[in-house]
Amino acid sequence: MTNLFLPSPVQNLSIWQIILCSFLLLLSLSLQGQQRLTSDTFFQNRWTELNGLLGPAPAGDQFNASWLNKIDIRTETDEFNIDRQQYLVRVSPSTGKVRKAQSQLHQEYLSEAALEKDKYRKDFIKKAYEDWLQIYEKHERLSLERAILEVVSDEQIVIQKLASASLISAKEVAEIQQEINDLKIDIYSYESELSLLYDPDRKTDFSDLITLEAIRQKITIDIDLSQPIVDQETVQKINLVEAEMQLERAEKNQFFDFFQVQYNGPHREIWEEKLSVTLGFTIPFSSDRKLKMEGLNIEKESLLQEQQMAQTLQQRKITEQLNTIQLLFRKWDFIRSLNSESERQAEGFAQKESAESISTPLWQLSQKAEQLNNSSKQLDTKVAIYEAYIDLLDLTSILYLQPFTNHLKI
Repeated sequence: MTNLFLPSPVQNLSIWQIILCSFLLLLSLSLQGQQRLTSDTFFQNRWTELNGLLGPAPAGDQFNASWLNKIDIRTETDEFNIDRQQYLVRVSPSTGKVRKAQSQLHQEYLSEAALEKDKYRKDFIKKAYEDWLQIYEKHERLSLERAILEVVSDEQIVIQKLASASLISAKEVAEIQQEINDLKIDIYSYESELSLLYDPDRKTDFSDLITLEAIRQKITIDIDLSQPIVDQETVQKINLVEAEMQLERAEKNQFFDFFQVQYNGPHREIWEEKLSVTLGFTIPFSSDRKLKMEGLNIEKESLLQEQQMAQTLQQRKITEQLNTIQLLFRKWDFIRSLNSESERQAEGFAQKESAESISTPLWQLSQKAEQLNNSSKQLDTKVAIYEAYIDLLDLTSILYLQPFTNHLKI
């Protein structure tokens, strides 16, 4: 009799297969949980969300200009005598110019709706850039705060030993503890804020972030102040007014008003016709149409002036933003030169002083803390340059050119 409790070779193979599949499954889930979040994947997720919010574009074939303005059908009876019943059909036609103007106006309505949707698209795109920069800043500050906490914790150990030996006062022990508490609060705040911006299980990857030197070169090459800035919103308003004016002109020049056929019913009156045909013509003298045209002309002139002023103002904003970035770069260079000078002074001090005076733990820890504080100041200016760079691309509309370009990527 075969012992069912003894595993056969086939059963052993199945167990190992199960173990191997389980291991591969856990490894796959672990890799998925550790998938890095890059700027490309971050923006791709945002664009997917944006497309879902905007939905499809409105259909442009829902309007067809008619050849007829209206058809009137009337009937009239004489003392309810059916034999004296009268019938009248009046047709008011349109013209080719009117139909063309109506179709053009309809296209301008579609363009206006698309432009309004495009404004939301631009706001969404800029917000995505701002959020990614916010993630980068908080991630870097979190790393700095953790590094500073490590240094300060080491300082606390040294200070507690010195306090035990009555070499320093208890006040310094309390101060270092308060500093550690403040750092822990900052770390907790950064971790909480980052968890709201992205999935904390995914590691962020900023290795492809554009360098400051690349930005310095791009703003001198890509930004051309000689090119006029087009205000699409004002241009669209002007196009809409011109389309309305074109329709008004086409309707004004429509002299043929209607075509009418009248049937007076069967009768024996020799002096009264049974069938009559009438043509109607219009000679426009209405002040209402003239007043509307004058209003459209005034609106167009006002928009043209507004467009010119908007272009001038936009050029000034771009120039000011370029100056802001240049000042930030000067500050960045100045901070780096100061840090380099501080490092040289520290090295010079280390060479002049005795080994005993510079090898104390507190002195070494203070040097580390000073370097981290300098890095924090550098980060302030670095993030400000990135933000000013995105604002500049926003002012020049380079940020929104199609197809999409990741301007924060090398």
